[in-house]
Amino acid sequence: REFKEEYKTLCKARDKRLHLYPGMSDLEYTDYIKRMFPTQSDYSLYMKYLFRGGYVHANAVFAGADPVPVHMRDITSHYPARMNLSYCPRTPFKRCAWDPSLINTKCCIIHAVFTDIRATTSHSIESKNKLLSYFCVRFDNGRVFSGKQIEVILTELDFQIYQLFYTWKKREVLDFYTAERGKFPPFVLKVLNRKYKEKNRLKRAGLGKSQKYAIVKAGVNTCYGALVKRIRLIRHIYDTTLNDWTEDPVEVDFEEEKTKQLLCPFHGIWVTAAARYELLTVLYRLTRAGVIVYYMDTDSMKYAPSHKAERIFQHYNNAIKRHRIKRGLRDPEFYDLGEFDIEEKNKDGTPKTVLFKSLGAKRYLYAVDDEIIATVAGMPKMSIKALGDTQEHIFNSFSLCGFALTPDESNKLTTRYVDDYSNAMIDGVLMEEQSSVALYQIPFKLTVKDEYRAFIQERSNIECCL
Repeated sequence: REFKEEYKTLCKARDKRLHLYPGMSDLEYTDYIKRMFPTQSDYSLYMKYLFRGGYVHANAVFAGADPVPVHMRDITSHYPARMNLSYCPRTPFKRCAWDPSLINTKCCIIHAVFTDIRATTSHSIESKNKLLSYFCVRFDNGRVFSGKQIEVILTELDFQIYQLFYTWKKREVLDFYTAERGKFPPFVLKVLNRKYKEKNRLKRAGLGKSQKYAIVKAGVNTCYGALVKRIRLIRHIYDTTLNDWTEDPVEVDFEEEKTKQLLCPFHGIWVTAAARYELLTVLYRLTRAGVIVYYMDTDSMKYAPSHKAERIFQHYNNAIKRHRIKRGLRDPEFYDLGEFDIEEKNKDGTPKTVLFKSLGAKRYLYAVDDEIIATVAGMPKMSIKALGDTQEHIFNSFSLCGFALTPDESNKLTTRYVDDYSNAMIDGVLMEEQSSVALYQIPFKLTVKDEYRAFIQERSNIECCL
């Protein structure tokens, strides 16, 4: 809604430079978005295979190993930074002959087959879910470590990531499309930056835990969410007979839906590609400098303490500052937008060394002073204390053998919906409901797949519970 309001305001502005492109009217912009959209079949293909989310992965060489000392950094407002500082396609894509020199100047869609591909570092980048087809592939917890052949669709940014993190014997480009580069639409950036500045003003005023701050922060996140909003083409239905989810095509007039859109799918595809590119190019520089990186998660990394690492981060932050100034983001609220910040700091502002251990993506814990902080998908954070009475005991129990927690230990809740009539007397008042929902505790169990444990053992020589 706010995008539409800001867009209409810019359309009415006398200064045509405020429009998406000079002199573009409301009707012209609607026609422009229709032309930018791919066909319905290509839309389904691109949103499934060209669009990729954040990079989340653990270094398998150290997965399950004893706790290691790490420093932790994350990128301040990674997606808002990329929306302001990166580019997206500004013209419809056109098919052309493969020309590798164009990846440096154009937005590109590359449909390619790689033969005898292998990771160049201990970090596996490509997700199994983004492979159109593959043959004889070795997976590192769902990501491609090596393979006889894989078929993928890449942006030029993802192709450049491939050039850093993979080597191959043969690459065949089956299809190649290019478009001109441009900035993200100004009505998007105006709404985003207005909310971002308000968020930072509240934070600096000491209101970072207030309800107003939470609402404004959610608004900032929604600006990115709007870029990746999809036209619903598939309905997912739970079949109680099959005890599984099924897919049901939605009857939708795709051509009509395009006329309702303010943004095209390529805006979301390219902002996420830019976010991965920024994070992974820094990962590559660290790896080349001999710095061990243990874990990555969308906009953050855990790495071995090193003077080389601090110099690399400082060099990156300086480059981002120059880029912000060039883009006109000079207000105090933008002072650290897109920079790597220290997650855990000492009193003097230097990185605090913490003990870290991981068992794979979204499965890690670290100790800060006397506190254990856990991130385990599906498990409440406080449940980790059930693994032991001391930090050493908890770290030892958090192993590749897995663990199980009872309902009382896990504190994990699930829901049960009851469609029957029920009543209860509460403080002398009869409360009646035609339906209700119950929250109750359930156990939690962490397991590590045999395939991943075997891969870890091969890469690190750690004794696994096979």
